[in-house]
Amino acid sequence: MDDRRKLADGKEIWVIKAGFPDAPVKKWWSEYVFSNSLKKYLERLGYYVVIESYDEWYDGGEADVVIVLRGHKAYFPDRSNKECLYIMWNLSHPATITDEEYQSYDLLCIGSPKHAEKVAQKVTVPIKYLPMCADTEIFYPDESACASKEYDWIFVGNSRYVRRKSVSWSIAHGIPLKIWGANWKNFIPDSEKYVVADNIPNDELPELYRHAKVTVDDHYEDMIESGFINTRIIEAFACGLPVISDYSEVLFDMFGDAVLCYRDEEEFVRQTGAVVENYDIVREKVRALWPLIREQYSFHARAGQLAAYSKEIKEYGRECIRLIDGLMSPEVKGKPEQILCRRDKLTDIKVSVIVAVYNASAYLADCMDSITGQTLREIEIICIDDGSEDESLEILKSYAKTDGRISVFTQENCGLSTVRNRGCKKALGEYVYFIDSDDVLEEKALETLYLKSNEKKLDLLCFNGKTIYETSEDMRRHSEFQDYYLRKASYPECCTGTQMLTEMRRNGEYRASVVMQFYRREFLEGAGLLFYPGILHEDNDFSFRAMLKAGRAGYLPADYYRRRVHEGSIMSGTCGIAHTYGYFRVLMNMVSFAQQGDYDADTQEMICDILKGVRCSLKERYQRLTYQERNAFDRFQGAERFYFWLCVKQEEPAPVRTQEKEDADMKRKLQKLDDKLSQTYKEKSEINAKLQQTYKEKSEINRKLQITYGEKYDRGLRIKSLEKELASLKRSRSYRLARLIGFPVRCFRKLIKAVKNSRTE
Repeated sequence: MDDRRKLADGKEIWVIKAGFPDAPVKKWWSEYVFSNSLKKYLERLGYYVVIESYDEWYDGGEADVVIVLRGHKAYFPDRSNKECLYIMWNLSHPATITDEEYQSYDLLCIGSPKHAEKVAQKVTVPIKYLPMCADTEIFYPDESACASKEYDWIFVGNSRYVRRKSVSWSIAHGIPLKIWGANWKNFIPDSEKYVVADNIPNDELPELYRHAKVTVDDHYEDMIESGFINTRIIEAFACGLPVISDYSEVLFDMFGDAVLCYRDEEEFVRQTGAVVENYDIVREKVRALWPLIREQYSFHARAGQLAAYSKEIKEYGRECIRLIDGLMSPEVKGKPEQILCRRDKLTDIKVSVIVAVYNASAYLADCMDSITGQTLREIEIICIDDGSEDESLEILKSYAKTDGRISVFTQENCGLSTVRNRGCKKALGEYVYFIDSDDVLEEKALETLYLKSNEKKLDLLCFNGKTIYETSEDMRRHSEFQDYYLRKASYPECCTGTQMLTEMRRNGEYRASVVMQFYRREFLEGAGLLFYPGILHEDNDFSFRAMLKAGRAGYLPADYYRRRVHEGSIMSGTCGIAHTYGYFRVLMNMVSFAQQGDYDADTQEMICDILKGVRCSLKERYQRLTYQERNAFDRFQGAERFYFWLCVKQEEPAPVRTQEKEDADMKRKLQKLDDKLSQTYKEKSEINAKLQQTYKEKSEINRKLQITYGEKYDRGLRIKSLEKELASLKRSRSYRLARLIGFPVRCFRKLIKAVKNSRTE
């Protein structure tokens, strides 16, 4: 392969991978035409562009950006060059693409908003809606073509070896359809009456559109269901040609009533009648679309969008690196907190409630009402606003004005861990309780928890909670939290923290969330328990250390806590670098802490089980990262880099194959078989074309032979006729008389001839 860097001469190298074969027939493939149009406009933006057929996809060659025009051919990016961006432009065949293939790209450009929304729920890769387009330098309306039309009804496309409804219905209802496409013989009676040619060169297609009145169209079933649009429709509209197509909500949103849609045969017939009756009106609606197509559905627009998207992804990659660098330096940032409202001087504070607040104005009032309304009155409420940008701080100040137990602090955004640590330093109560600002607590909770803890002299007390879903969609997407905080097994009222942790883990009911734990303040201070700053999932580390250090731990089978799950909360937030790093840092802290203790065999097994669970969560989060996000973790150095590789990248021996993986492998195998079958069909089509040509030549030879045989037969008949005439003549009296009269003459000639011969001798 040529040295692309030299040929590019400093330009950024873009490679377009398209699903056409590296063979002379490629010029008839729509992917070939599409990729060449895209190349033309990308080159105008200053890029060096290379097009690869699917036979060349794995030949290697340098690239800065690779665009895969995803139709019927699957492709997984080659990540040997970590700096190369891979963009999938999904144009068709959505049913053949697995989530695994989608997730392997840096950016997904999907030609259907409906399918883009569906894919966004399954993968974490950035997604852009990028519909089909036309080359408006070739496909454009021509005023001079409006006066006369060479064809009334046309269809451009192959049979796909199926019964295409737009063609079948047209013929069934007597529409004088003309077809440019192959493989129709087995699907249309008297196909030669309708098929003009097996194909049409792309440079001739615009003229056909400009010299026709109407075109009919339909889509693959999976395309129309997923909202993908045939490029022929946009090209026809660009030329001012009315289109009758199967209905798609996306198509209607794009072009309104300018496109005549049908859902069934009856509606198809009505639309054909509407075109005939109101042709001028229909045509003018289509021609009015030209400015829209030129601005929004042209290759010029798409090339510009792809160029902008590639820059966005590169910038996002740099942002990921900056983020991981910040997470690796967990020093508390910003100025110390500032007090805005100081509580009254209180005595005999039984519980210090620490409320961490960040942009929670929608739920904060419910949270504060549940705390201020507790039956236990001897509490202090420490509210720390972590740099909220909404009305949260004003809400806190309004509550502080009416309740002397409330203190309000504000600080630059530092994260939940820093807020809780600062709250602990200010706490004066016998016990400490943490609550999230979007959740609520039952009114008797603190009183019951305090009495139970005080009675048993507990270091920590565990209790249960229920999940509150903001919407039915939240419930559907996060159903795993439905009964997650409700423990069903029985546990001791008092035991060591290690025993409690072992029992809960054995029953699969250990929950690390600190909002469902009630702590003795002296225990926290004596054990030196603080939250690791600057990370997510800090509860896993904190609760693990607290349970292992607690000399007296208890359990209260009461569901006092109401955990709210909604979009935007940490519980439902999307996976990303912060989540992955949080799990990794938590795991390292937990491993380091566990190594310092001397535990019995059961406890060691329990600790290993918990650490394995955190590692599984880490791997799961990592697997859902985009390539740009994963790449940022290469910033780790030394031992940290090695441990991260062990935790995340190293595969377990003999992994269990899930049904989803089996399905994905089966889809890939079926795709390969489908590709081979498609290639076989194409080769068969080419062979059939050659056979048809041979049959034509044979027919011509047979025709000439038949003519020759006919002439020979006619000559034979003529000879026989002449022979009969001669025989009849010889039997006639006149012939006999002539022979008798001529007898002396014949004798005289023979005598003269004999004399001449004797003289010669």
